[in-house]
Amino acid sequence: MTPFDAAGNQGWPAFKTVNILWLDDDDDGLPNQWEELYEGFDPQVADDANADSDGDELSDFEEFQNGTDPTKKDSDGDNVFDGAEITLAEYGFDPNEDNSDILAKFETAASGTGIFANLVQDTIDTVVAMPNEYNLFTETQVETAAQAARTFINVSARVGVGGEEVVIPGFTIVGSTKKILIRAVGPKLADFGVENPLADPIFWIYQARFDGQPADLLANIDDWTVDGGDVDAIKAAVESTGAFPLDPVEDFQGAPRPTDDTKSPATILELGLGVYTVVVKSVDGSFGEVLVEAYEIEEEGE
Repeated sequence: MTPFDAAGNQGWPAFKTVNILWLDDDDDGLPNQWEELYEGFDPQVADDANADSDGDELSDFEEFQNGTDPTKKDSDGDNVFDGAEITLAEYGFDPNEDNSDILAKFETAASGTGIFANLVQDTIDTVVAMPNEYNLFTETQVETAAQAARTFINVSARVGVGGEEVVIPGFTIVGSTKKILIRAVGPKLADFGVENPLADPIFWIYQARFDGQPADLLANIDDWTVDGGDVDAIKAAVESTGAFPLDPVEDFQGAPRPTDDTKSPATILELGLGVYTVVVKSVDGSFGEVLVEAYEIEEEGE
């Protein structure tokens, strides 16, 4: 039976197609109605779309696209941020569904099973393929760099000193305990063309303190063959580090070095993390030039 309209006329009413349009007063891509749903949003302010109001790594526009709550990092309450779930969507995650079994999925990934297994392997493959992008280096590169830095410092402070004057170079030890050869060379410098080497240097080695107390005195050396400690160990350290010998030699770097320097102080100390200074002066007050050096000694097998 054909229906009647409100005026009593029989027949089918005329239907119209209506397009429902979202109003967007600020042209930011976020409908007014959507912005009015959430506290802090303003349909008259265009900056909303690019913001990440809840800090979940999704912009507010992406929250609108994905149907997530722009005021909550974790819209579905499964302890996984919305941004992370979008990133891991191909592994079954959805920011609008409870994925509270996430920890179990991580655990199975560690054993090479479960939905995270491929993700873990993909990540490993990416890092291996582009190690420099991740500041990673091979064992050979690390060993080469460590070897190049073995002589941690050569404090070559060649200066003139005399009277009551002192020269005070310093150095810092970082990392593990290191065995250090420390010298203040005077007379031997004559073999290298220094016209006025310091005839009789002496030094004191201190470790700085940071508790308001004076620095700790570690050593006071005058003549390396007398009070420097193990003479043979010092000679071996000189040779291993490539430093010039204090003994007379027929050839070093292509020339004879005849001076027998027994007056310069030298010693070997094991030093841990800290800041150190070497205070050098002339024993008799005479003026001359002195070269202060410190070398890390490489132990056998390193």
